[in-house]
Amino acid sequence: MGCGPSKKCKWKKSTLGRVSQYQMEASQELDGLKKMPISLDCDNGSTSGRISVKRFHNLIYDGFYAPFLKNPFYVVVIDTRSEVAFVHSHVITARWHGHINFSEKNFDFLKFSLIVMYDQDGTGLDNKDSNLRKLFDSLRNRRFEPLCLTGGIEGIEASCPYLLTKNQFPIRERSITLNWYPLMIQEGSLYLGRADQALNPAIVRSLDLTHIVCLTDTIPIGIFPTVSYLICPLCEESPADLLQKLPTILQFMREATLQKGRLLVHCDQGVNRSPVVVMAYLMTTLCCSLEDAYYYLKGLRRVLLPTETFLQQLILYEEELYGKPLTHLEDLWL
Repeated sequence: MGCGPSKKCKWKKSTLGRVSQYQMEASQELDGLKKMPISLDCDNGSTSGRISVKRFHNLIYDGFYAPFLKNPFYVVVIDTRSEVAFVHSHVITARWHGHINFSEKNFDFLKFSLIVMYDQDGTGLDNKDSNLRKLFDSLRNRRFEPLCLTGGIEGIEASCPYLLTKNQFPIRERSITLNWYPLMIQEGSLYLGRADQALNPAIVRSLDLTHIVCLTDTIPIGIFPTVSYLICPLCEESPADLLQKLPTILQFMREATLQKGRLLVHCDQGVNRSPVVVMAYLMTTLCCSLEDAYYYLKGLRRVLLPTETFLQQLILYEEELYGKPLTHLEDLWL
């Protein structure tokens, strides 16, 4: 049996009717907008077996009570260069491929959530005879999904030299030896983090921070003389003051950007107050919706937990920017 002419005609009419209705609803959504929002795609940083330096940085420094970097079973990092190059400098926690027996019996990749490998400059994946490509193909044939670091160790050196070391870190020493770096939002310019990171001289120096936005009242002004501070406490019990303080905070952040500074925005744990401020900054500077800003940050750090009350304030801020709210609370996965 098939659809007769009358059935086909009815199907076409119903389909065209639905399309027309969707177009009308979309047009109504745009009515009253002060300006059109620009789509902000999630920055997953992983394509075709590769992972960007920014994505790698944010994955290993994600975490709530401690960075995933300190979890010995979260990521295995494999250096596929020569042993001489490895001894001279390598990514922290990396293992040299020549010291690993990759047979299924001797090395169980199943216990790791992530396998990342790198060479000198990131070109090895395109060379079928390179150590990196051979190991990559071997793991793929065993149904693993390894990722190759874009730009290799040279990419790390250019963007995150603090990820390089000459030392080996036994598992038992990682928790006391390795620093916990803030989330990288915009490479070389904007970071989101915790209060302890703003107090850590090694982190402030390594990131070459020039500006710090403190959303708590615990950091004394001038603790680092070369850093400009904005102390602007946000109270989680009174989230309404977010809208009152945003103009001051965003102005400070814009000035830091104009000065080509390097900015850290932090609260206590880096999961609530500082993320909502960074969302507002992205909405303002990139002209995106709250929904896009929210999922962009969630894509960078999964443990972000902004409260519904703060998000409601950002919905009001979105309405102020665009003339009408574009995001509803139920659009956000909390």
